[in-house]
Amino acid sequence: MDQIELTRALQLDLDGTIADTLPHIFDAYRHAVAPWVERPPTDTEVEATFGPSERECIARLNSGTGSNTSSSMTT
Repeated sequence: MDQIELTRALQLDLDGTIADTLPHIFDAYRHAVAPWVERPPTDTEVEATFGPSERECIARLNSGTGSNTSSSMTT
């Protein structure tokens, strides 16, 4: 039988503990939704969308602008 080589590893949870990654999450979110929104969302608007589906997030960001997100998004 072949011997299994064991590798030692140390895993750290840096997000929010050692590194403040929330600003990067906001920037990535703005980049991701840019094709479907009329203006970049604020940090507060992005944070308000945490949890719902992507379609619901984009619909919330476009509420009141008259945009029809369902016709511009494919399934």
